[in-house]
Amino acid sequence: MNTRKYMFLFVFLIAINLTSADIIFNEIMYNPSTAQGSDSYNEWIEIYNTENTTISLENYTLCEKSFLPGYINREDSITYLNNGLIIQPFSYAIITDGGSGTEVYTNFNINENSLALHVDAATLCGGLSGSEKITLKSEIETIDLLRYDSIWGGDNNGFSICTFPNEIGTWKECSITPGQENSQTSSQSYNLIITEFLPNPYGNDNAAMPDGEFIELYNKEETTIDLQGFYLKDSANHKIIISNMNLLNNNTEIEGNSYLTVYTNGFSGFLNNEGLEEIKIYDVNNNRLDKVSYSNSQEGVSWSLIEDSWQQTQPSPNEENINPEEANPARIEIQTIYIGSDEKAKFGDLLRVKIFANKGDDTKESLQLYLQDETGEKISKITRTNLEKKYTDYSMTLPIQIFPNCNEKYPNEKYEIVLEGFDLEDSKKIDIEGITQNLCEQIKPDCKPCATYEEFYSSELSENYESETVINPYSITGNVIFESTGIKSKRYGIYFFCAVLFLVILQLQVKNGKNKS
Repeated sequence: MNTRKYMFLFVFLIAINLTSADIIFNEIMYNPSTAQGSDSYNEWIEIYNTENTTISLENYTLCEKSFLPGYINREDSITYLNNGLIIQPFSYAIITDGGSGTEVYTNFNINENSLALHVDAATLCGGLSGSEKITLKSEIETIDLLRYDSIWGGDNNGFSICTFPNEIGTWKECSITPGQENSQTSSQSYNLIITEFLPNPYGNDNAAMPDGEFIELYNKEETTIDLQGFYLKDSANHKIIISNMNLLNNNTEIEGNSYLTVYTNGFSGFLNNEGLEEIKIYDVNNNRLDKVSYSNSQEGVSWSLIEDSWQQTQPSPNEENINPEEANPARIEIQTIYIGSDEKAKFGDLLRVKIFANKGDDTKESLQLYLQDETGEKISKITRTNLEKKYTDYSMTLPIQIFPNCNEKYPNEKYEIVLEGFDLEDSKKIDIEGITQNLCEQIKPDCKPCATYEEFYSSELSENYESETVINPYSITGNVIFESTGIKSKRYGIYFFCAVLFLVILQLQVKNGKNKS
């Protein structure tokens, strides 16, 4: 207790001696929390110009190290916000590490109107952690001096230490406000984390909710938190403020031990699909609560936090995340076969079959549907369709064209409808009896060459029905009449052939008649 009194007295005496100072130390982040980043790149000092005049910091030093304009971004070693060394009246400047740079502008919500500075050294005053003495000097005098201690607060807990205009010489723990007016420590701390996000949904990433990108949050506390004014940021400093505009239930409150999903809801470019990306969540006092980084996402697959490990899984917004090992596997099912009331089909019929499918996490896309006899020989066309989206339920109606069986090769008996895909198979048996006569009608021309053509047509008919069909995965609700263009051309071709033959014979008869005369 006596130590605290002496500390306060020391700071108070310094403050009395320096009350005429134009520039003062105003806020210090000396030991960031783990969520805020490493001490090595996330310490910063805020200074404030108390006068109604601009001041040049060209010959000022921090702990004997000169100021340089802008800040060095650690990720790319480029200097940003290089706006000189002039601090405006009643304005703030943020001082960061030099050397290899800083992460402060990535991990904290810095007021863009504040002046960015860095020191001509790798660290601020040799590192700010613990108890340190820091000095701010002009070319001719000491402007401000402070010796702080971790007992003042702000030690690896997400807060900083600040001074306030009406409490000269007093430093205390405060909410983080770099480049802004200082704020007393919030009476509420939050245990809010990011548990899932979908950076690359199927379709348009910027679609309106409930489609498009989303970020799921989890409240680890027992009490309800109102997230109005909390915000999310990505690596490019795109910012989404949580409000009724990006929540499905129009309620910004998240109950204890519950999930809440924030949708980008048309906001363009928030989450990258390629390369390294970060997502950060901040409270209303600009305290960063959590940070997640990722790269190279798959389409339609979420990043989910499962047992403290990030995995790519089936999307599950507002629900407990699904372990990939326990996720629903691929499923296919023949549900309904649309045939007559006698539950029998004929050769040559076009059946309609309702199926269900979900490919799960399978990378394959193709489904095929066909009829076969007990030996495995196919007696229908193969109908194919592709399913692109993972973890998506599909219900659709597909056609199957049964061979006409004009030569009565196949007997009247039970045949098997087979659905195949994703290394799975489902089947159902149906009775097939009789032949659709209009598909096997024979044309009886008077000429012998035409009869030869008829035999050719009949033998080719079944072969033509063996060709495959590719369709889109949409339900077929009306009657479907199928006839290939090959059959049409052959059916009309016989008439054309006979007509030509008739003209040739007629011409020969006319020619013979002329020769006789």
